[in-house]
Amino acid sequence: DVEGWNRVFEKLGRPAEAKDYAVEWPELPEVGGVKQAWDPEWQRQFYETAHLAGLSPHQAKVFVDQSARWIAEDANRQGAAQAMAEVELKNALYTALGPSMPRVLADAKHAFELLGRGIYGDEGKEAWQAVVDAGLDKNPAFLKTHANMFRRLGEGEFYTNDTAMVGP
Repeated sequence: DVEGWNRVFEKLGRPAEAKDYAVEWPELPEVGGVKQAWDPEWQRQFYETAHLAGLSPHQAKVFVDQSARWIAEDANRQGAAQAMAEVELKNALYTALGPSMPRVLADAKHAFELLGRGIYGDEGKEAWQAVVDAGLDKNPAFLKTHANMFRRLGEGEFYTNDTAMVGP
């Protein structure tokens, strides 16, 4: 009997309506350097569900606090996994590029910075974004090729005559 359960829930402290929950939502951690926030729609749905289940404000607060702890633990796991992935990437780059890795990375980074700053116009910015979106900024073969290309362009190795040389 719904009415009977509603009387029980009211006596146990459930608010009259879902919108009457006044739960203080704890701060969420940063994930990947981005501050996280509770989704207002999720909060509204939580209040409706808590009301339907007959939770008191205290019970709802316990659930919200525990949810925040789970989210923080998950963020810590993600952070640790990201740190491990960065170590693995660095090891893979060193394996692929050998002792010249710092020079190759510096040259490739410079070429990418030129693209990212748009020195080649909007197409350069768009190309750089495509590189990042595809994850190629972490690919050893791609980095090595672009580092070599950057060095060779600087040395004029791609040009067979002076008429092909254009630019600033």
